[in-house]
Amino acid sequence: MLGCTATQVEREEMPAQREFRLFISAVSGELKSCRAEVARVLRKKELEVRDQEHFRTGPATLLEQLARYIKNCDAVILLVGERAGAYPSDEHAAALGAIPSYDQYRRDTGQSHASYTQWEFLLALHFGKPAYVFIAGDGFVPDAPNNEPDDYRSSQAAYRKWIEHKGKHYDVFASVAQLIEHVLVMSPDQDSAAEADDAGKRRHDEQMAAMQAMRLEIARDKGVDPANLIPLFEHLGQGGLTLDEMRVRAAEAVAEIVARSRRQVEASNDGADIDATIGAARQKLADLDTAGARAVLADKIAEEEDARRQRLVPLLAEKAVVERLGYEYAAAKATLKQLLALSPDSVWEWIDLGDICVTTSSLAEADAAFRGAMEAARRTGDERDLSVSYNKVGDVLVAQGNLPEALKKFRDGHAIRDRLAKSDPGNVQWQYNLGISNERIGDVLMAQGDLSSALKSYRAKQDIIGRLAKSDPGNAEWQRDLSVSYVKVGDVLVAQGNLPEALKTFRDGLAIAERLAKSDPSNAGWQRDLSVAYNFVGNVQVAQGDLAGALKSYRDYFIIIDRLARSDPGNAGWQRDLSVSYNKVGDVLVAQGNLTEALKTFRDGLAIADRLAKSDPGNAGWQHDLSASYARLASVYLTSSDTAQAREALATGRAVLAPLVERYPEWVEWQRQLGWFDEQIASLAE
Repeated sequence: MLGCTATQVEREEMPAQREFRLFISAVSGELKSCRAEVARVLRKKELEVRDQEHFRTGPATLLEQLARYIKNCDAVILLVGERAGAYPSDEHAAALGAIPSYDQYRRDTGQSHASYTQWEFLLALHFGKPAYVFIAGDGFVPDAPNNEPDDYRSSQAAYRKWIEHKGKHYDVFASVAQLIEHVLVMSPDQDSAAEADDAGKRRHDEQMAAMQAMRLEIARDKGVDPANLIPLFEHLGQGGLTLDEMRVRAAEAVAEIVARSRRQVEASNDGADIDATIGAARQKLADLDTAGARAVLADKIAEEEDARRQRLVPLLAEKAVVERLGYEYAAAKATLKQLLALSPDSVWEWIDLGDICVTTSSLAEADAAFRGAMEAARRTGDERDLSVSYNKVGDVLVAQGNLPEALKKFRDGHAIRDRLAKSDPGNVQWQYNLGISNERIGDVLMAQGDLSSALKSYRAKQDIIGRLAKSDPGNAEWQRDLSVSYVKVGDVLVAQGNLPEALKTFRDGLAIAERLAKSDPSNAGWQRDLSVAYNFVGNVQVAQGDLAGALKSYRDYFIIIDRLARSDPGNAGWQRDLSVSYNKVGDVLVAQGNLTEALKTFRDGLAIADRLAKSDPGNAGWQHDLSASYARLASVYLTSSDTAQAREALATGRAVLAPLVERYPEWVEWQRQLGWFDEQIASLAE
């Protein structure tokens, strides 16, 4: 069903935005996952991040909206792959007026026009914005294969070559983890001034290259001896650099030495002798024979002794991010625990630790980590962080089945967010977070059967997100959130038996899903949202007895999900959706008396369910789906008096379901379904 996705939860947890604004350029069909991860990391640094998908509707053309935002932003990040992406019309390009960078690009490359993502770089050059270019290199696996026509491919090839020949600094990445490492080195809010002139750019690029080399080394070699860095310091002292430039580079290098020495100390079972580590680093640095380096480093060591923990924290945090992106969960957990031993008040590191534990299904550990975040937030007095921690603890309690305690935690978080939202009505992030709290409370109330209270909470969320969506019609994510809120309200109305109002509500959500899907046919997530919206409408139509209308809705659901499943056969979630859509259509055909067509449809759904169940025998949900598919087949056979086929389907379905009932005795519904199989089998034996 349309629910709160991981992207929405992450957005809820974003720190309040500040004035530094970044634009991320990427072709969605190729680099959307990379763009999303870069945005997530940068938002945790309290930066405002936008991309082309924020500018889908409104009176101005998309190109005009992009130009307006890039003109007012502070920096542009460009993710460049093999795809060119969509192109604006010549009329839209001409409407921008004279753009010298565009004219130069066409002269240099021989291209007659530029795609939207190419325009984003040209506009950054035109408005003098710092541009950070990251090019997908050998070994990179895009979100989807490149299916662009030859002229698009040649255009993008010319564009990439132009970037290289332009002399513009860029970094090459082969994975999301490597891209994030480059981005973490970037520090755009500190470096934008250095991009203002060519000399500053050269110094910036050299500095970034040195920092990148050190960070790559520490990511590859865990525990390299600090002596390996001594030649680097000698190079810095002999490179004709100014004192300030040397200080910047040396400060980073010293932090690396301290971090590496600290790991060596920990390896000898001593995660507390930080003073000894600094002493070792001091001795290594004393061997340098460059006077300038010694002077700078002596100051840095003094600072290190006063704030050694603070200097270790960001390095460990960044290392944890890289490891986490590589799904090295055990290493990431260990790193975060080291970090928290040094800095126990780091709320977001506690939350990162808890998130990893949730991912690895370690709910008890996750609960402890999120409660650690809660206590840290209380110590620091940060109410916003405390509200996020309450929600995180509540999420774990829901997963553990402790709904009363979860509701209490969600309400504690809601009380804080309500105060924050009232204190600053213009802060959209606080308004949005309040809406999320209302939704979480509604989810628990719904699960507890308190329908009237759940409806009140869901409508409070709907009111908030409705105002936000109206204030910024171009924000596609808020539009999607609004469609989700319609689904939540509709679910309660169905449970209350108010089918006419439920149908109207689901159709309101469907209208939004249709607009989003049409605005970007390549966005698979929005296409799936549309398919599920049709499903909700069909469910109500079935309950109202409108079988013809339900069949049309379910077939619309099927058409979309079938297209998605064919585009990515390895996506198990879409394959499962396709199986469900077959069953929905089949159910209506049975109700209409079309048993022949229903039987064919159920068999198609069964084939998918069988493949999924065999691919992962430990997945209880897929095993249950397979059992339910056999039950549907058996029902058709029973109706058509095909006793032999019915007996075989019943026996097979029961054999699949019985081990699940034994393994999960708390699932009363599964026990009831097993009883149904037994009753049908017994009736055939009489």
